[in-house]
Amino acid sequence: MCLTTSCRGQRTSVPLADEVERLLGGHHADVVFECSGADICIDAGVKTSKIGGTMGKNYTNFPIAEVDGKKMRLIGCFRYSFGNYRDAVNLVASGKVNVKPLITHRFKFEDAAKAYDYNITHGGEVVKTIIAGPE
Repeated sequence: MCLTTSCRGQRTSVPLADEVERLLGGHHADVVFECSGADICIDAGVKTSKIGGTMGKNYTNFPIAEVDGKKMRLIGCFRYSFGNYRDAVNLVASGKVNVKPLITHRFKFEDAAKAYDYNITHGGEVVKTIIAGPE
């Protein structure tokens, strides 16, 4: 099972971790990809990982005691490293990773200025905004 969720608007990791566990039917994740860098998302990723689970992330702040207690394996990733972009595009193109749940807002090209304004004024509601190319 693959699950995509976001921590937008969250103040602590507990509601997010609880929601992930609920969506997984009470189970913990084998693998967690934390892509935001937000502390609460990192913490929720650790909380929802199973014992012996794996979490891919490039960050410096994380709950080390809980990671150690779960004997988790952490895998770092520098997003600009050779091959990462190609691999990401291939994962999305093949359907192995569904990014559609991350797209929360769409704007026409002629409304690009409105899109930027919206992102600034509604940051807690936005995960990813798409501005369509010119027609």
